[in-house]
Amino acid sequence: MTSQLPDFPWQVVGTDLMELNGAHYLVVIDYFSRYPELIKLTSTTALAVIQALKSVFARHGIPDILRSDNGPQYIARETKEFAKAYGFVMITSSPRYPQSNGLVERMVKSIKQLLTKAEDPHLGLLAYRSTPLPWCTLSPSELLMGRRLRTTMPQSTAQLTPHWDYLRNFREADNFFKSKQKKNFDSRHRAKDLPQLQKDTEVWITSGKEPAQGTIVGPGHTPRSYVIKTDKGEVRRNRGHLKAIPKFGTSLEIETPQNTETGQTTPTRPQTRSQTGCQIKRPMKLDL
Repeated sequence: MTSQLPDFPWQVVGTDLMELNGAHYLVVIDYFSRYPELIKLTSTTALAVIQALKSVFARHGIPDILRSDNGPQYIARETKEFAKAYGFVMITSSPRYPQSNGLVERMVKSIKQLLTKAEDPHLGLLAYRSTPLPWCTLSPSELLMGRRLRTTMPQSTAQLTPHWDYLRNFREADNFFKSKQKKNFDSRHRAKDLPQLQKDTEVWITSGKEPAQGTIVGPGHTPRSYVIKTDKGEVRRNRGHLKAIPKFGTSLEIETPQNTETGQTTPTRPQTRSQTGCQIKRPMKLDL
């Protein structure tokens, strides 16, 4: 007698323990999508299995039914209390009749073969989750998540874009929410768009403990960032951490105090910041 397909993903799941190369694993499989979860265990006690199941349920939700064999981990008092607290039904297979949990038994064998042959076990699991099932054109990930998974194989953007009825409404709501957040932030902090900085512009870098001077080399590879040449090499900083040095600062170099010992004039570096870090602005001339 064949088992009936559940009504929706993650309604009925099966679980079993697996040992490979001296390590113990917990295998959890969804009876609807055949999507497997594999968790490495540090112990095979009931409490360790419960903690692993909790991590899986936190990702996919709590099932209605959890099927397993009659292993001591699954018939323990702690497991029964766990099922009661989380609100799912625990069904164990008939003693000495593992066929009643046959889907999980077959999955354990498949995963063992996969991990033994694969150079990278993570990529092996990814390939299994993204490969269409033999009797249909849908993969376990599509049946569980409604979307394809990106793998090392070439894929177009259209293949990875889910076809959800609510996707357009979600995008509109997300754009509205982000615009509202930006408007509130700009209002609270009196923020405004900063002008772009051109190449060779001298700037102060204010992201460190003390301002450092540099020259704009060009835009960075991330939005609103620039590459700046400094005495210690090139750095990349956000536009908010850059203050353009006013051009009139260079004219202050004509103030060359005389060295009393040599009698020669020594050019001074243009001062555009006070000792407290405030910007020094050139005074407006009185036109009398």
